[in-house]
Amino acid sequence: MVIFGMANLVILLVVMAFKRYAFTSLWCAYAAVASVIILAYFWRTIKNRPLLYALPL
Repeated sequence: MVIFGMANLVILLVVMAFKRYAFTSLWCAYAAVASVIILAYFWRTIKNRPLLYALPL
């Protein structure tokens, strides 16, 4: 997850440097994709976490 966060920062800085005029719309699209990736990560690792925060629906 830490590696994903660092990659997220680097990618956003690169996008901002090259597409400053469209940064907001690119950020929204990227945030949606990143959210799905994070959700998939948590779904995949649910059995490896020591504490159960909420019961799955």
